[in-house]
Amino acid sequence: MTKRRIAGALALAACWLLGTSMGVTAAGLRTDKGRKTLADAALEAANGALNGSITVDEITGTFFSGLIAIGLVVRESDGTVLLEVPRVQLGYGLRDILGGRIVLGSIELRSPHFNLVKRSGRRINLEEVLGLGGAGGGGPTPLIAFSDVTVSDGTLMIRTEADSSDSLRTDVELTADGFMRVRRISDLNAQLPYLRISSPLPMEGGLRFDIASLRASISDPSMEVDNLRGRIEIRGDSILLDLDEARLPSSQAAVRGSIEIGDPGLLLNLDIAADVVTTNDVRGLVSEVPAGMLGGGTIEVVSLSSDALSFRLDGFELNGVGGGGTASGRLAMVVGPDDHWAFRDTRLTLDNFDLEYIRAYFDTLPIAGRATGTFESDGPKNDMTLGLDVVFRDS
Repeated sequence: MTKRRIAGALALAACWLLGTSMGVTAAGLRTDKGRKTLADAALEAANGALNGSITVDEITGTFFSGLIAIGLVVRESDGTVLLEVPRVQLGYGLRDILGGRIVLGSIELRSPHFNLVKRSGRRINLEEVLGLGGAGGGGPTPLIAFSDVTVSDGTLMIRTEADSSDSLRTDVELTADGFMRVRRISDLNAQLPYLRISSPLPMEGGLRFDIASLRASISDPSMEVDNLRGRIEIRGDSILLDLDEARLPSSQAAVRGSIEIGDPGLLLNLDIAADVVTTNDVRGLVSEVPAGMLGGGTIEVVSLSSDALSFRLDGFELNGVGGGGTASGRLAMVVGPDDHWAFRDTRLTLDNFDLEYIRAYFDTLPIAGRATGTFESDGPKNDMTLGLDVVFRDS
């Protein structure tokens, strides 16, 4: 018998065995008892692979149409809830599952509650539960992915180490792990064409989220996100952003860079190419930006520490809403720690610019009106170097 005929005979036998096993499994899933038996087996396998636990109140659905899990809860090893979902609807590709991969066709999460915690000196709890980012095991990591994910009315809590004094400025709670700063992402609704939890390929470490659309409300920094489109990856304590569109109520930009979940707080390293931006949209991120201006350009935001932020606007033009004049060029500042701030090699060209936009930067500004010309500044607020070549029109 030739190799081709041997392979054909083996394939025919495999198809017969597959059809038989599928028939038995499908028959079992038509009954509550059968579904419970298979669900218990699946949960036992999952719990054996996790540094935590999964529980489900009820499983409904069929083998071919997909399954619905009611009351799904994922906990850390100490019982802390990582994920709680009242209803999960699951679809899958049989070829992928039977081929040893967990590549599910679709998953719909209704009102999920995520609880990400970064404790001092430890990885994010999500990675700890999934066993990602730690010491390698005895074999390659399996491919676990979803090809169509829908999230509706979700909530994401991010808790990081904090000091009790931070409660004067931010939302802080006392937990068994000490004081934690709490950031809330609510009203989370998203469509993800692809979500990867793990991969056997070394260059695909961490979690990957391909986003077709996402909207949410963020508490810290305070902002409304009308839509995100692009890719987000979580690798260790870093969140990597490659967003073709980040749309706020009156702003739209492309965002590249990273957010580090550090000890304590979040550290930003972002490059933003803004087609249009209103300063009111980003004051939650950089409160020192003057309100009531509209423009575009490139923005670099870098955390120098957990309480000091550097931002730079290059090649931009900002227009005062309602006829407040324009300012263009380069604006660079360091904000923090505490109430300290400083200009860094700032050079602006002003055209009928209303001085009310910059009054907050000076202890006293005994004039009011419009300026046309050039403005240069460098240094901290208490020892600032100024260069002015302007025509001033008193209001």
